[in-house]
Amino acid sequence: MKGLKGYLLLLTAFAFVFGVGAPKLNANAQTTNLISNGNFENSDADWYELGPANVTSVAYPGADNTSNSLKIGNGEGGMGQMVSASGNSTYVLEGYGKVSGNGETGYLGVDCMNANGVKIGGGKFEVTFTTTSFTKKTLEFTTVDGTAFIQVYTYKNYSNASVYLDEIVLSAFSEESALENEGFESGKSNWYELGPAYVTNIVPGGTGTTGNALRVGTGEGGMGQRVSALANTSYVLSGVGKVSGNETGYLGVDCMNANGVKIPGGKFEITFTNDYYLNKYLTFTTVPGTAYIQVYTYKNPGSGYAYFDSIYLSNGSGNGGGNNGGNNGGNNGGNNGGNNGGNNGGNNGGNTNPLGAAAL
Repeated sequence: MKGLKGYLLLLTAFAFVFGVGAPKLNANAQTTNLISNGNFENSDADWYELGPANVTSVAYPGADNTSNSLKIGNGEGGMGQMVSASGNSTYVLEGYGKVSGNGETGYLGVDCMNANGVKIGGGKFEVTFTTTSFTKKTLEFTTVDGTAFIQVYTYKNYSNASVYLDEIVLSAFSEESALENEGFESGKSNWYELGPAYVTNIVPGGTGTTGNALRVGTGEGGMGQRVSALANTSYVLSGVGKVSGNETGYLGVDCMNANGVKIPGGKFEITFTNDYYLNKYLTFTTVPGTAYIQVYTYKNPGSGYAYFDSIYLSNGSGNGGGNNGGNNGGNNGGNNGGNNGGNNGGNNGGNTNPLGAAAL
């Protein structure tokens, strides 16, 4: 994204010094975890086997050098846990994972299940781990019709390598946003300029052709809003956007230190090149030293426009409107990857799931 360089730096500094748009993002980043013993500090309590019991054990160390992690060793297997849930509801699954050797894949995912404990078609969502150091991944998903339970599963296919998983969190989606005037229904209130003011305008016809939207163009510019935040914490940014002409619209965040200076490696963004409104979301983790998050909208020089609406920033989950992309990706990865070995191993004995349907 091109600058306006010193001009933008001056404007950002001005906004910081005079406290423009700096509400407090809820510091309680630890949302309620629906999973029990997700960090395996109580060994494998509250988890049941998805395959032979000899495949799983608890190993040291865990993620961030904590005491324990789940180790899935040689062979095929994993562990699961069932929680009550409801259909057409949005949840967030988070966890750390790593593998012991190249070519191995670890799976962390969920199956939507009906009241009889039977998996529902289209209700599988998962993330995969292939790195040899602990990496955190986050998945936002919406349960399918008829969901009464969510089975959270960990798994690996048959191999001589091992998979390690830790700090697994399943939380319910929350629409609470840290941003003010996220739909621009109050004009430019709570937002500051990132470029000349004449480049940005509030126009009718926002999401769903109702209300307002922010229009950026022609030319280069955008608007921003800053909120207090925590370092090393997971947040979700979501918003609706579209462009006209051969343009690209940017919706993103900058992690900033206590002096309002951007921190290297702390930029995360979504792009829009579509000519109709799309809702997109981005999960990111703030870098060390973060005291503020600056949410920005922007476009580079050009003769067209970029439009933005319904921008949300929340900790641990995002705006439900962004689920289409997340669900499509989750379904593709889940159905292609998890089903390959999951169905085989999950059905092989040792299953203590009270509903008797713990297979992947």
